[in-house]
Parts: sequence; structure tokens; C-alpha cells
Amino acid sequence: MRVAGIEIIDSVKTVAFVFTETLLFMVWFSAIVYGLYRVVIVLWDDPLKPQSLMEFLNFIVELYSYVLPSLAVIAVALIAVLSICKILSAIWEGRKQ
Repeated sequence: MRVAGIEIIDSVKTVAFVFTETLLFMVWFSAIVYGLYRVVIVLWDDPLKPQSLMEFLNFIVELYSYVLPSLAVIAVALIAVLSICKILSAIWEGRKQ
């Protein structure tokens, strides 16, 4: 993909890869936290009110509804910054010659 004569596909691929890895981490992290929470409930008997899986999933969805738009903004900002760096490096290389 070329924008204003500059190749930005590498930047987009890099940001998309990091974004995908972050989403996978968010899924696994939630599962691990819920599993550890259930283990704590079992080990310490019943001092805490056990939270159902659906309540936990609703909490995670609400939490991630705040996180995901922020990640999208960060991804767009990273693409812009990487594209600007690529443009500036091309200009710098042109001046060095």
C-alpha cells in the first residue's frame, strides 16, 4: 500500500501483528485470572462470594470495551509515527547523498 509515494505496508503489518498478539493475551489473561480466582475460592473455603462465570465475562467485556478503543487509537498513532519515521529516513538518506 502506498500513501503519498511511501510504502507503509510493513508498518501496518507490524502494528496488526502486535494488536493481534495483544488481543490473544487479553483472552488468555482473563481465563487465567478467572481460574486463579476460582482456586482461591476453593482454597479459602467461602469467605468470598463466588462470582459466576457469566458475571465475570460481563465484567471483562465491560473492561475491554474501554481498552479496545484505546488500543485502536494507539494502533493508528503507531502507523502514523512509523510512516513519518520512514518518510524522514528517506529524506535523510536523500540529503546524505
